Amino acid sequence: MNTDTHAAHAGDHHHDDGHAHSTFSGYMLGFVLSVVLTAIPFWLVMSGTLPSKQITALVIMAFAVVQIVVHMIYFLHMNTKSENGWSMMALIFTIVMVVIALSGSLWVMNHLNSNMMPIHQMRRNEVSELGTVTSKAGRARRKAARPSFWLTVLSLTAFAALIALGVWQIERRAWKLALIDRVEQRVHAPAQPIPSPASWPAVSAASDEYRHVTVAGRFLHDRETLVQAVTEEGPGYWVLTPLKRDDGTQVLINRGFVPPERREASMRRNGNPDGEVEITGLLRMTEPKGGFLRNNVPQHNRWYSRDVAAIAAARGLHDVAPFFVDADAGSQTAQGPIEGPIGGLTVIRFPNNHLIYALTWFALAFMLAGKLFVTFGGGLFRRGRFVHEPAGGSDAAARRTGSDAGTIVEQT
Repeated sequence: MNTDTHAAHAGDHHHDDGHAHSTFSGYMLGFVLSVVLTAIPFWLVMSGTLPSKQITALVIMAFAVVQIVVHMIYFLHMNTKSENGWSMMALIFTIVMVVIALSGSLWVMNHLNSNMMPIHQMRRNEVSELGTVTSKAGRARRKAARPSFWLTVLSLTAFAALIALGVWQIERRAWKLALIDRVEQRVHAPAQPIPSPASWPAVSAASDEYRHVTVAGRFLHDRETLVQAVTEEGPGYWVLTPLKRDDGTQVLINRGFVPPERREASMRRNGNPDGEVEITGLLRMTEPKGGFLRNNVPQHNRWYSRDVAAIAAARGLHDVAPFFVDADAGSQTAQGPIEGPIGGLTVIRFPNNHLIYALTWFALAFMLAGKLFVTFGGGLFRRGRFVHEPAGGSDAAARRTGSDAGTIVEQT
């Protein structure tokens, strides 16, 4: 479930709840890394380069861990900004997924090895000369059917973790719905003056972001900054211009979007008001460092995010508010129909898929519980079906393959 609001504000090409967007180059980098991390273990197994099977298995497990992390970062877009600072939960999620994937794979391979042993090995180890299944083979099968202590502990831990993750997603869904309602109220509330300079240190995303605010002053057009953007109008730039107030403080205003052909200020002089203006818009928090897989490069004037502190330092601004304002489409930021930046492109989007995530975790827990039941309870039913039949004479041999196979008689 997504909640999209096209408010009358300047555009935003990022998810507004902090989710990262990837790029084509990011996806390609992830694909190449995945191919390499798959090819190397395959080559190690086929070539037998490493001296022992144990070392090979450990190396392959290490590559599997790196492979999962690569998928988390480049395809699921998990990063330290996800969900407004839920980096610890993202880390825990990654660890749990790695543990479940690796332990589940080892468990499956262990049972396949136990229950699908090659026929010649079964004959050599489990069939006596008289053609009857020995007590030693029976004990070996029963031992193979029982999971080890550590696999049992790990399975129970994984079951508890899956249930906890499902409950956590239910709680996150309630939080997300409350957030959506709170932001909707802020966006559509009457505009209020921006926080006073004395309260700037206390401004935060939780209490202030997306508030409908108003601010007055004069634009410093010679110190504007262009930040790369992609909107419904196509690729282009946000125009961030300092607004100097009567008390000397300054506030960065995202005046709106311009296409590449109008990036130069000389191409839109008629859209740059010189006198006193009053701006209404949304209070937005700074976007430090840059976009996903792209860092701001102030020395080359390349900007991929609206980093207030970095822009202020690059433009020599002082007494700058730690936030910026996305201007409304109706603000007096332009004169003439098309000369100034295009406002009203903000998309406030809060993906709300937590119910699906919760059902997924609960379904995985249910399947794991079923596997535990089959492993521990199913042995009782299997033992009841093991009926040893005579081999039929000294010139015959009997063997079983798998837990449900009957006696197979071969002529010598």
